[in-house]
Amino acid sequence: MAMIGARRMLLATAAVTMAISTVGGVAAKPKTAASSTTEANPLATADQNEITRKALAAIQTEQVRKGRDLAAFRWKAVLRDEPPAEAWPSFDSMMDDFMFNFAIKAAASDANYPKVVHIYTPPHSWQGMAVPGSRWGGDNPDNIYRWIPIDSTGHFRLNGKVSANPPSDVSYVLVGDWNTSKTLNMVEQSDLKVNSDGSFSITLDPEPANGRANHIQTFPGAKALFIRDSLGDWNQRANALAIQRLDPPSAPPMTDDQIAAKTADIALEALPHVYWFYKLAHGHPNNIAQLAKSGSVGGLLTQRAGSGLAVLADDEAMLITMDPSDAAYYSVVAHNNWWITIDYANHTSSLNNSQITKNADGTSTFVIAPRDPGAHNWIDTGGLHTVPLVIRTQGLSKNPAREPSIKVRVVKVNELKTVLPKETVWVTPAQRHSQITERQRQIAARMADH
Repeated sequence: MAMIGARRMLLATAAVTMAISTVGGVAAKPKTAASSTTEANPLATADQNEITRKALAAIQTEQVRKGRDLAAFRWKAVLRDEPPAEAWPSFDSMMDDFMFNFAIKAAASDANYPKVVHIYTPPHSWQGMAVPGSRWGGDNPDNIYRWIPIDSTGHFRLNGKVSANPPSDVSYVLVGDWNTSKTLNMVEQSDLKVNSDGSFSITLDPEPANGRANHIQTFPGAKALFIRDSLGDWNQRANALAIQRLDPPSAPPMTDDQIAAKTADIALEALPHVYWFYKLAHGHPNNIAQLAKSGSVGGLLTQRAGSGLAVLADDEAMLITMDPSDAAYYSVVAHNNWWITIDYANHTSSLNNSQITKNADGTSTFVIAPRDPGAHNWIDTGGLHTVPLVIRTQGLSKNPAREPSIKVRVVKVNELKTVLPKETVWVTPAQRHSQITERQRQIAARMADH
């Protein structure tokens, strides 16, 4: 399950240049920066290229196509006439994301030959390949999500280098299911010991730490290390990461046929859980749950989050006024009916506390509407009228004076200038265009293949 993480800003003094990787599953000598992670984009790696190609090959196989057809049939059979009519044109696109998500996980599921893979991404081009999206489950545009296969018997070392403009927070979560919703163990970047040059290592194995710093003990059922680099500012860069397995592999690499078979199997295995999350996102219309710890529903253990359903006419807007308490990070994200993020490069369908204007009393008001109301803090639904929302806060102090909270109301768009705070910032069409242009630039940099 794609959820979130953000605490305090990390300190760094060096650009992204490191990597230690594996060759044939055995620890290899350190590689040069050019052979592992480029300075321009720490996500552009040979591992990413290899797994992307294998996943693309898997979704073209007859076995995966049949698995997709069966998954789509099961979705439609259980949903019947639940979704609004406006949801169905994006159903096939949702299935593209759904199947490719599990194709990537299948291609990168062999802990004998672990690789670091960027996942939960929008559709994009990569090294001449047209890559489908891999989102679902309330993904957060502020996060860089990465997946590393880990088993409960091997010994691993994750080597990292903090970027020159580092994430607000990074969480390293050992998960025990394909939906990333079963947390077995975790550590946050703010708790790691980092060297003066920004480098760090995390060990993972079945033994307790026994005095070792930066250690994650593994447990039976472990599937992967799921990493969230949380970008409180979209100009921040993910940390560079590379994985080593310290003991020899116990089997040869998976074949293409095995990857295809696993893709179909784990996608169908995950479907009931996916439906549960779908139902969670579709609560009572225009009622957003108060923020609460999200670990019980598959989110990051250290965050407070809430979700709900906005149901709006063209002339209506939902106002969410948030008191973030002392949270270092907070955001509101809009999704389509299938709980996949609305195109956040070309729409202001998500906003965090570094992207909004704030009220004089320290609260923040987000304006959710199908049409541009002119408010700077517009959460654009992409013209959709039934929209699942996720509200997140992270980086609270250990004993905040109060818990973060929200107030929700639905008003007519033509009432906004009388009901919003007097300090509300309004934008012109040209200013909105500039806002979108900057988002496009930032997402293009994130998805650059070099």
